[in-house]
Amino acid sequence: MERADRRRQGNARAMLTPRELEIMQWIGRGKTTREIATVLVLSPHTVRKHVERILEKLGARTRSEAIARVVEAG
Repeated sequence: MERADRRRQGNARAMLTPRELEIMQWIGRGKTTREIATVLVLSPHTVRKHVERILEKLGARTRSEAIARVVEAG
């Protein structure tokens, strides 16, 4: 319930961990999962799991929608 309340308030940045925000920055720069994994020295699987959690937390269906929500939040 608390997550839903924060989502309605548009506080997307506060919902994400520092690592998730970092991944969102790379997605915003147009990087693929594999490219993000290389830059952050992670496996592509780990990046995919982070992206799944980000989408879930933000209630977004796509990476673009998630980026839009984070940008809206400031």
